[in-house]
Amino acid sequence: MRGIAIAVFVAALAALVLSRQQAPALAPPTSGQATTRPASAPRPSPVREAPPLLRLEDPEPQGPSRLEGQVIDAEQLPVEGARVSLGTVPPRTVLTERNGTFSFERLHPRSYTLQARKGTQAAAAVEVRLTPTSEPVILVLRPTAAVEVSVMDARERHPLEGARVEVEGQEDFAVLTGTDGKALLQGLAPGRHVIRASSEGRAPERATVLHAAGVSQVTLLLRAGAPVRGVVVDSEGRPVGGANVRALRTGSALPESENIVEEARTTSEGAWSMRALSEGTFRFLATHSRFAPSLSEQVTLEGLAASAPVRIVLRPGAVLSGQVVARSGEPAPFARVQARQGGAGGLPGTRHGAFTDASGRFELRGLPRARFRVDAQSERASSSSQDVDLGSGAAEVTLRLEEEGTIAGIVAASEGVPIASAQVVAVPEDRAALGGLAESHSGRYASEVSDGNGRFRLMGLAPGRYRLRASVHHSVQSSSFWLSTGVVAEVGDEDVRIVLESPGTLRGRVASSDGALPESFSVALTLAQPTAFQGTNGLFVLEDVPPGRYTLTFLARGSAPHTVEGVELGAGEDKDLGRVVLEAGRQLSGVVRDAEGRPVAGAQVLAGPQLLGDGSQAGPAPLRSISDANGSFSLVGGGEESLTVMAEHSTRGRSAPLVVAAGTASDALELTLRPLAGLEGTVMHEGRPVGNVAVVAAPHGSSTGRFMVMTQADGRYRFDRLAQGSYVVTAALREGPTTQLLQSVLARVEDRGASMDIQVALGEQALSIQVLEADGRPLQNAQVYLGTGQLSAATLGQLEAVLAARGDGQTRILLLMKGQPLTVTRLVPGTYTLCVVPVRGNLEDPTWAQRVRDGASRLPVSCEPVELSATGTPRPVVHRLPPVPSR
Repeated sequence: MRGIAIAVFVAALAALVLSRQQAPALAPPTSGQATTRPASAPRPSPVREAPPLLRLEDPEPQGPSRLEGQVIDAEQLPVEGARVSLGTVPPRTVLTERNGTFSFERLHPRSYTLQARKGTQAAAAVEVRLTPTSEPVILVLRPTAAVEVSVMDARERHPLEGARVEVEGQEDFAVLTGTDGKALLQGLAPGRHVIRASSEGRAPERATVLHAAGVSQVTLLLRAGAPVRGVVVDSEGRPVGGANVRALRTGSALPESENIVEEARTTSEGAWSMRALSEGTFRFLATHSRFAPSLSEQVTLEGLAASAPVRIVLRPGAVLSGQVVARSGEPAPFARVQARQGGAGGLPGTRHGAFTDASGRFELRGLPRARFRVDAQSERASSSSQDVDLGSGAAEVTLRLEEEGTIAGIVAASEGVPIASAQVVAVPEDRAALGGLAESHSGRYASEVSDGNGRFRLMGLAPGRYRLRASVHHSVQSSSFWLSTGVVAEVGDEDVRIVLESPGTLRGRVASSDGALPESFSVALTLAQPTAFQGTNGLFVLEDVPPGRYTLTFLARGSAPHTVEGVELGAGEDKDLGRVVLEAGRQLSGVVRDAEGRPVAGAQVLAGPQLLGDGSQAGPAPLRSISDANGSFSLVGGGEESLTVMAEHSTRGRSAPLVVAAGTASDALELTLRPLAGLEGTVMHEGRPVGNVAVVAAPHGSSTGRFMVMTQADGRYRFDRLAQGSYVVTAALREGPTTQLLQSVLARVEDRGASMDIQVALGEQALSIQVLEADGRPLQNAQVYLGTGQLSAATLGQLEAVLAARGDGQTRILLLMKGQPLTVTRLVPGTYTLCVVPVRGNLEDPTWAQRVRDGASRLPVSCEPVELSATGTPRPVVHRLPPVPSR
């Protein structure tokens, strides 16, 4: 993971280029063959949509429409007995008939997600908008790679037989591990999935898997846990039955929906219990349709001892009511309404949803007294979002379905043949609009599926230009979907043509420089999720690759990363890259000692270009080692970039980050462990706590060894285990779709821990910024930093280091697009530094974007001081870049 400034730059670059991006990662190696046996009758699993949003929606009312389709295989033959899932509330599933057909009755026209699978085959998920004239949807089953899950005891590191492994949201995905502690999940479609493992007497663990075409490998470590029980009552002390209680780990870097460790439901007496939770600090979230969600106080579990009963008090929730009307003003019956908590500062949070009745009325109860953004959608139109403050406990809104724009066209093969059942997606070309769309009901895009004649019609669009992409092989959850540049169309266009050329194949063989064949390795296409290969004797095959120009990145343990640029793949081409040789990586070795200088055995040593842990542990990292009885360790791998090395031990402590310069090896590294303690506090913005905000703690002066947690709904954060010392603690708040605010404070962690609230400093001044090229032309694209104090840097990496050394302060990060001037508001008077990172190049070329992303720390930065007076209107800043050096 990258430092804050570089991470924000990479995220902005992804928004500018592909709208989505996955960083390469190497799957952990495993050995042996996974043995799997079916679990007993699957128990219902809580169904949660993919992160980062937790949904709390009312069950859907019955409607007048029917969604039909057929499941076929790659040879176009119908598939009987395939399981088809529909994304309703609650979800619905059916099995296909003998001729492969299926249907879902009594639906309301709107957008739905469809998935199908049978055995080891699965169809890419499609998102289809149901209208009264919709044609049947065709789902094509294709072979899928397995997800290999290893479940181990965390303390003894031995495999756990009989552990239950399941995929959340898909209750028929449940198997038990074999004697080797392994389980194979077959037929899991490529995309994002949350996998859960549980075993009697141990705390359950989850992992998010970005499953690609290769075998994904996941290791889950289960720890012995302590039982927890409690009660949920209302403000009068009366028990609340039927409430859902979720255990949240306070030191997690994950958003709420991925941070749910365990769940329970209260009895009629309001009682609830959980069999086992691991050591650490937790809070318990209770939700009920009649009350506002409520968090318990922090509960710290130590060893196997049960905690005192946890009492959660639910208070009356706010009520949001209103009406949805068409553009004409007529009521819009059975429209879908969604309220998304978040407001200023935090990322979008929990979604609450409902449907309007026959007169267009709706009511959402049990909402927090917080800020929400509310919108509505019918089968043909959508509303713009409205900001609503429920601080008073109730609000009434009218949502007008006035966004009725359409884009229509055809998906065809290069020879002109129409392509049916292609997933079509439209993303706004205006990146500010993209930020707004990212919070809408349909995610980051509008979507549709082409009919039997290849025709499609995207509806409910706001005016503007959109980039359209299509695929029949990849779902929108796959990074491969976003590799094509697509076509640009205006709202109102009726004859857009999306040409899908036949996908190709890339193959070859990976070998080490000494001729050895790696047991496991991964291959990543440009900006796409990597594909892992295990036990293939170095052979790799990447199928269904869209034609284009690619950069391939090869990763294997013990080897330096290897990049092959400029790989051209034609339509339908089967390209053999031949032998790809991986050079041995650098070797780093040394010793781990405690504060008294004694060698420490069993310490984990991590190394990587950047280390970003959570509130409890460092990592993950591409290089790992365990110190021996003499405290010695050795790391092999990595490229020529600088590496950050850190050691930690479960009871002895953690070392400060140590940076090894680029290109150098060392056999004398000294890593000294320091005792661990906690750090906690609250993030406040405009006098209110801010939930779902990332808080990063970095040892003072370090820009590469960091730890991150997320605030909970009441703005509180906690790091359970930080090495004692000074830290720069930064809250990263969102001010808009293209603006971020970083507020930093300096904290000292002592043996008893520390408490540090983060108050976001806001003023009344506004500053206009224009960035020009050296010749006076407006710079088209850049990331702009406005930080308090006097800063000086020549590269983005240096700017990151300067911000890490500054300590207390504030930095605004803005995305400059299309040469438009920027305006920064709510500034406090004082001394600032303006720094500009130009983004030059072809924004639609993914290979260029990858080069920029991978070299972000070396990008040039141009800075100048800015003084903001407490009186008067600030003079606009016109920043002129220095001439670009000639090559």
